[in-house]
Amino acid sequence: SAISVIYLLDVSSSVHPGAIKGALEWITKTNDAGRPDHAQFVAFGSNSLPFDTVEELRKVKVAGERREGSVDTSETDLAGALDRALRSFSPNHLKRAVLISDGNENSGNIAGALARLNRENVHVFTNPIESRVSRDAWVETVMAPPSVTADEQFPIEVHVYSQFATSGTVTLRKGNETLESKTVQLEHGLNRIAFSARVKDETSTVTLEASVAAKEDSFDANNAFRQPVVVNGRPRILYVESHEASAQYLRRALESEGLIVDVVAPEALPSAVSQLDP
Repeated sequence: SAISVIYLLDVSSSVHPGAIKGALEWITKTNDAGRPDHAQFVAFGSNSLPFDTVEELRKVKVAGERREGSVDTSETDLAGALDRALRSFSPNHLKRAVLISDGNENSGNIAGALARLNRENVHVFTNPIESRVSRDAWVETVMAPPSVTADEQFPIEVHVYSQFATSGTVTLRKGNETLESKTVQLEHGLNRIAFSARVKDETSTVTLEASVAAKEDSFDANNAFRQPVVVNGRPRILYVESHEASAQYLRRALESEGLIVDVVAPEALPSAVSQLDP
């Protein structure tokens, strides 16, 4: 009896209208069977609106843009909906969130919301519902090292999920700069496309963006994914060589690996730590 349940219903434009109708029936049946001490019903898209009864939820106003008293259906913000649930639970109750969505998130940061839910001991249950589009391809994630060295080549894997077999182009960018673009055949399901990149920016954070342009893709709001990468300065090497003519070979080899090489004769070797620090 000491249970507080928040039902979160995705009414964004990517969800099939018939699925929303079925979800409303499911919520009514489930809540009547469980009879929690407290329940609230939230409709969400880009923003979220709470209701005290399922009947009020059925009458929710929707729009393709932000309007007072209505749900903006142009985007899906799962994190915003879960944050709404956190603010709506009844105190001193077990907290249960029921997320009913097609999962096509294209706004907000779900990872941050999950951490907050975990700290509050909220149990999240999911109920997948049908998307309006059945021919959709999107970038699921970008796998890249969290930090790299400037001018060092590093691997990147772009995960593209497609609901159908098709052809397309996957492009990797850094700002306005195109790092690499590949024409690929996408299979139904998860596709892993390998890239490699080299970033010359030193001691900064850059944002890599992967995008997919697929033939007959009917929903393009989820076609890009951004991933930050920390870029550290290039390592610096002090190379002490007594035979100047021989220095060029090792210096070239080290520089080809992206290192900064200072060549000095033995008599020029710094004698103080402060001079060696750089």
